[in-house]
Amino acid sequence: MNRTFVPMLFAGAVLACGSAPVSAQDGADPASGRYVLEKSDEGLVRLDTLTGEMTVCEQKSGQVVCKLPADERRAVNEHIADLEARIDALEDRVAALETGPGKGSEKNALPSDEELDEAFNMMEKFIYHFFDVFKDLDERKERPPEPKPLDPDGDDIPRKT
Repeated sequence: MNRTFVPMLFAGAVLACGSAPVSAQDGADPASGRYVLEKSDEGLVRLDTLTGEMTVCEQKSGQVVCKLPADERRAVNEHIADLEARIDALEDRVAALETGPGKGSEKNALPSDEELDEAFNMMEKFIYHFFDVFKDLDERKERPPEPKPLDPDGDDIPRKT
C-alpha cells in the first residue's frame, strides 16, 4: 500500500472509533478547534475539521512538523508568484507616478501649457458665442414688432366700408 495512505487510513479509523485527540500542545489549535492530531504508526496525522484534509506530521525535537501535500504546495507557490507579480506592478506604477507630471506613462501625463491654452481658447470662443445668442434674443424682445409685408395683390390693404 501507499506509505501516505496507511497513516490516513489508520487516522480515519481512529477518528471513527472516537478516540481522544492529542493535547493542544502537540499542535492542535485550541482557540478554534479546527485541527485534530491523531497518532499513527508512522507519526501523527493532522485532520482539518473544516475541510476534511489530512496531513502527515512528525515529532522532531519536541515540535510537530507537518508537510504540505504536493498540490497544496503548488497552490501556495502559485499564490506567492501572483502576489510578487502584483507587487512588481505596483512598484512600477509608483515609480511612474513619482517621476512627475508629463513624465512616465502617457495615460497619466498632465497636459502641456500649449494644450491648456488651446483648450481655454476654445472654451472662451464657445462662451462668447453662447452669450451672443442670448444678447440677440434680448434685442429682439426690445425692438418694436416689424410691420407685416404687403401682399402684392393688395388684399392686405385695409378698406373703409
